[in-house]
Amino acid sequence: MFRRLIGLPLMLAAVLAAADATPSKPKPKLWSLQPVVRPDVPAAVTPSPNPVDAFIAAKLKEKGLRPNGPADKLALLRRVYFDLIGLPPTSAEQDAFLTDPSPDAYEKVVDRLLNSEQHGVRWARQWLDVLRYADLDGLDGSVMPAAPGIYRWRDWVIAALNRDMPYDQFVRAQILGNRYRQHTSISGTGRRSRAEANPQDQFALGFLARAALTPNHQEQDISIAAVETVSSAFMGMTVACAKCHDHKFDPIKQTDFYAMKALFDPLVLRKVSLATPAEIDANGQAVESYRREKQAIEDAIEKLAGPYEKKLYDERVACW
Repeated sequence: MFRRLIGLPLMLAAVLAAADATPSKPKPKLWSLQPVVRPDVPAAVTPSPNPVDAFIAAKLKEKGLRPNGPADKLALLRRVYFDLIGLPPTSAEQDAFLTDPSPDAYEKVVDRLLNSEQHGVRWARQWLDVLRYADLDGLDGSVMPAAPGIYRWRDWVIAALNRDMPYDQFVRAQILGNRYRQHTSISGTGRRSRAEANPQDQFALGFLARAALTPNHQEQDISIAAVETVSSAFMGMTVACAKCHDHKFDPIKQTDFYAMKALFDPLVLRKVSLATPAEIDANGQAVESYRREKQAIEDAIEKLAGPYEKKLYDERVACW
């Protein structure tokens, strides 16, 4: 039996050597590493002006399938509600839409839902799943001992989506704590000064702090998790296999993994006291007072300028 076990590696080596001697087909280039190109939009396949519909219609034609007919108003309303805010419309909202005869009734619903705070909540959930957000009680009853304020990162992601933050800023803030590429600014007199970052972007660093499994960060979990999450979430590929060996399918070597990990090795947890409870309460009251005063001014401006703006708009529409 022992001799058979010894002979097995030799046989396997011979098989592998023979396989290497056989000419193999060149491996296809990994699609995720190719430059992004704009494909040609299929022509004369759909009356819709949306190019996405053209690609769908072309694929349906290729498969010999026919699309379903248009949805009724109620089904359309429920679809857009679940898609944009993740909640069904109320009875009053259904009645309002069904009795609205205007041609832009659907567009008005879409705009209202996109401006809803719930829209950010709905889609932040998808993003936070990808970014490995968790804020649950541990087995011992404690709440995330390594990052107890992690919920502030969640709130930052929700606010970023509701403000329609550009994607590059969204990614940069969570890796660097600053959404802006510019580090210095020049005044009109030619004086260069350091560009101040948005203080709110510090909350975005919860993306990196979330990886800490212990408060003292002794197991290098932040840097390893940063490599794995950044590659899968922002680069569209996983490199975790290369932590132990060269990747078997993607062109990622083990040295590449640890070279990327070295970028995050200096990271350490730092507890920052942002404000006391009294300061948070005072700030909330000040913000609410500012909003009330601002709203009163905006209402007065709208009352004065609104009729003139409407008249000018109607005249331009008539001339067009």
